[in-house]
Order: sequence, then C-alpha cells, then structure tokens
Amino acid sequence: MEKYYKILVIFLISLLSLPALQYTSRLFPEKPLQGVTIEEAVPALSFASYYNFEFQMGLMKYIDQNFGFRPFFIRLFNQLQYSLFNIPHGHGVVIGKDNYLYEDWYIRDYLGDYFIGKDSIRKNVEKLELIQNYLHRHNTELLVILAPGKAYYYPEYIPDGYKKLKTPSNYSVYRSALDTSTIPTFDANGWFMQLKNERKEPLFTQTGTHWSEFGAKLVADSLLRLTAKVLNRPINTITITGAEWTTKLRSSDDDLAQLMNIFTTINRMEVPYAQFKRDTIVNDSTEKPSVIVISDSFFWNLYDGMLDHSFRDIEYWYYYSSIFPQSFRKKTFVSDIDLADRIEKTDLIVLMTSTAGLNKMGFGFIEEVFPIARNEQDILLDSLTHVFHALILDNTKELETIRMKAIRRNLPLDSMILLDARYLAGIKLKHIHDSLRLQTQEN
Repeated sequence: MEKYYKILVIFLISLLSLPALQYTSRLFPEKPLQGVTIEEAVPALSFASYYNFEFQMGLMKYIDQNFGFRPFFIRLFNQLQYSLFNIPHGHGVVIGKDNYLYEDWYIRDYLGDYFIGKDSIRKNVEKLELIQNYLHRHNTELLVILAPGKAYYYPEYIPDGYKKLKTPSNYSVYRSALDTSTIPTFDANGWFMQLKNERKEPLFTQTGTHWSEFGAKLVADSLLRLTAKVLNRPINTITITGAEWTTKLRSSDDDLAQLMNIFTTINRMEVPYAQFKRDTIVNDSTEKPSVIVISDSFFWNLYDGMLDHSFRDIEYWYYYSSIFPQSFRKKTFVSDIDLADRIEKTDLIVLMTSTAGLNKMGFGFIEEVFPIARNEQDILLDSLTHVFHALILDNTKELETIRMKAIRRNLPLDSMILLDARYLAGIKLKHIHDSLRLQTQEN
C-alpha cells in the first residue's frame, strides 16, 4: 500500500511540475491564444517598485499569463463551456442560430441601440460637405464607404434573446442623408443585402465578423471602378475570373471562432476564394493616384497588396490613430503628422465605416478636419466679401438700391452694404465649389 502511495505522490508532484518544466523549456509547442495580450517580460525590480508593491503585482501578473500549458488549459475550459453549455468565450462573441457567430455590438447596432439621432447625423453630413469643399480646393476628392454589418446580412440567425428591431438606425439615416448630399458614397451594406439574393457566394462566413475574403474582392473590384469615376482618371482595376470552394477557412473568415480559443471547428459552410487578374491600364507609377483610407478593421483584408497595382501610395489610418504601412516599422500616429499638409497632398480620402461604427463616423476625422475646413472657408469668404464690398461702393446704382433697403430695414448703410457683400460672397463661393465639381465630372 505504501508503495502505491509513493507512486501516487511522485505522479502528482510530476504532474504539478509539468507547467514549470514547460515554462522553462518550452518542450512542447503551443499555439498562442487569439485576441489575448500578455505580459512578455518580467517586471524590473527596484527598491521603489518593491516598496510600493508594483514589482510583486507585476510578477504575479506575468506568472499568471505565462505559466506552462496556459493556452491548453484555457482552451480546455473554453471547450467545455461551449460544448456543454453553448457559452462562448471571446470578447463580444455571440452564438446565433445554427452556430452562426456574431459580435454583440453589430447586433445591437442593427437593432438600433446605438442610434445617435437624425440631427447628429445631419450635422455630420453637413460637416462632411464642407470638408469636401475644402478638399476640392486642394484637388483632393472624398469618398464615403458604408461597409456592411453581418447582422444586416444574416438577421435570420440573430438569437431570439435580443429585443425587437428599432427604427431608424444609424445606417438608414446616414444612407438617406448621404444620398441627398454631394458626397460620393458607396453603400456596400445595401449592396451586400441585395447580392444575398442574387449570388450563391456567401459574402459573410458562418464564423467571421468581417466581409468574407470573397466579399472583399468584390468590394475591391467595385471600389477601383468607382474611384476611377470619382477621380475622373484611368486607374488599374481587378477582374474576378473564378472561385475555389472549400470548408477550410482562411485569414479573417474564421476570426470569431479563433477568438473563442477552442479545439473544435465550428464552421460547416463551404465558402469561395476568388481567383482574379489585375487589369493594367496605367503603367507609369507617377500617373497612379495616392489614397488615404480612414477605416475600422474592415480595410485589413483589402490591404493585402491587392490595391498596390492601382495606387502609387496607400496609407491606412486605422481608426484614425495608427498609420500603416509606417506603423509596421515604427509606431506612427495621425497625431504625429501635419494633418492639413498630408490630406491636401493626397488625391483621394476614403472614409470607410462598418455599420457598428457609424455612431463614431470617421473616428475623429470629421471633428478634427472640420475646423480646418471652416477656417479656410471663412478666410475665403472674408476675402470675397471685401471684393464685393468694394464693387458695391463703386456702383452708384447698386449703392442707391442698398440705401433704400437699409431705410426699410432700419439699418445703418454700412451694415446693409456688408450684409449684401457677405450674401454675394456666399453665392460666389458656392458657385466656385459647384464649378469645381462640374469640372471634375467633365474631365
């Protein structure tokens, strides 16, 4: 009996020692957890950090996140929770009907929980129009893309536990407001909902939160052709020539399942991966346009070399914060650059937001650029006002008309002259902007 007791103790000690052995030797390869940030270095020890307990807390956190077989044990726990109780582990992951995965905020946005109000959206579109005018004066175009949301594409798989649909939504109001504006807009969300009934290829996968890799290729195709129209210049495009169908998901098509960190495969859907060719229309790289894309994570699977053939320079301002490709080498932020200089020297600004991000359209771009645009417009308006003020003073007939108007309104003559000059300056400024748009269209 004592012999078996010793064997059991040795076995338990050996079992308990395995994590320490794995930590020191990394004898067994481990697949890293997805969507998890860990402390990668032991905290530095100093008298101050030890005295105020920072070192001890940091060391405990480091050990907790780096002990041997941690990814295995977490995946085991997550697998049991999923298999036995249908509980997902992964930030915001929701298991819908037939095991379709969503992120919670995309469902809540679809249901109208994040609606910011018609007035706020109207004001944002008005600001964008002023920004568009500002960019036009510097030969830069603006394009807005309403990227799709999975809840709009697959509402039938949303769990029953969510409350009923509200109306309106940020998407529906933005779409309406942009439709009546002068801003070129690519409504990819509405387009995807239309294509759902027209194409056999799924444009969202069962276990992904972004548009599928195939859907991204469709968007790239349409985006390049629309860019050529917006810029009124030739641009290299792509043409989808076929598709390879498989149940083995690639890239972001399985991103929500990866976030769950489990052993089993959830996806049962066969999905296509596009085969395409690049159409060369412009050979000289100096003739290719430059573009800045301000977007959430939906631009990642377009930013894979597919567009390099069409643009001489592509900057991806991720959530209007980090700038890529610069940040691949050294972290570079929008706050580090001369914003006005950068956008004024770019051919195209693309503002792309998925449905769940429309409550923060532009992620700060509108709020920061609008004062620059308004200030430049005010300077131009003041300059034109001075011109019309002088013209009025030199025109005896016009001056007499304004004098009579001032009497009727009980205003000083100088004030009435300034009001009329300002009014004429506003008309002239609008005419300038309209002419720039018409010239762009005709070219």
